[in-house]
Amino acid sequence: MRITAANALELIAGYDIVADGSDNFATRFLLNDACFFAKKVLVSAAVTEFEGQLATYKGHEPDAPCYRCLFPARPPPGTVPNCSDTGVLGPLPV
Repeated sequence: MRITAANALELIAGYDIVADGSDNFATRFLLNDACFFAKKVLVSAAVTEFEGQLATYKGHEPDAPCYRCLFPARPPPGTVPNCSDTGVLGPLPV
């Protein structure tokens, strides 16, 4: 099922931790917002070419940042390369 603004809170309701491995900023921001309002922990991961990142966000807790705190807005189109253009080194996400 595709996550949307209409079903995000319902989809994450039964979980304490939400894992985000999405490949687009719209979904990342949607999951962040849903986790923030539902008071859920968000674990977000991303890979591209030869780099990867993993972060845990508990923005619903006092003095803890959320994804949107660090990245307030989506980057303008074309400013961040996507996986289909740059590729991912196979063993990196394993």
